[in-house]
Amino acid sequence: MFGIQAERYAEAQAEVVRILKLDQRNPKARKWRIDLKDLSRRQSQGSRLKVLLQQAEARVAARDYAGAEDFFQDALELVPGNTGLLERIRQVRVERENKARAEEMLAEARVEFERQAFTSAFEHASEAARTDPLSQEAAELVEQVAFSQAFGKAEFGFFFQLR
Repeated sequence: MFGIQAERYAEAQAEVVRILKLDQRNPKARKWRIDLKDLSRRQSQGSRLKVLLQQAEARVAARDYAGAEDFFQDALELVPGNTGLLERIRQVRVERENKARAEEMLAEARVEFERQAFTSAFEHASEAARTDPLSQEAAELVEQVAFSQAFGKAEFGFFFQLR
């Protein structure tokens, strides 16, 4: 049947309905009807999977790792045990953990910076930047602490006010 080969299942289903109206017992048409329902379901499932994966990756790009994981888990329900999807979920969890660890280190670095403990502030800010390379905040704090170490806090405040 041409509609099936071209993946135009709605057209093929309409053709099967016409055949069955003429001959309700036609074994080929009855089999085609069952096959078409299955093919149509799979096609719909594939479309849903594609949307879920796009939404998940958009959340990853926005660094909303918990939201991304939710979409990936929904996708995994459609294709249980998919190794590629399981690996992507593992990667997102690692990114989420790295982001959380970097945020903790940044908090420590800010406290140390305020106390003018520049060496430990620099170490924590640098570690945060290594742990989460996408963190703009970590990169900026590393720069601020390094500048402050080199020129002292008074000059540092003046310099960053001019920026």
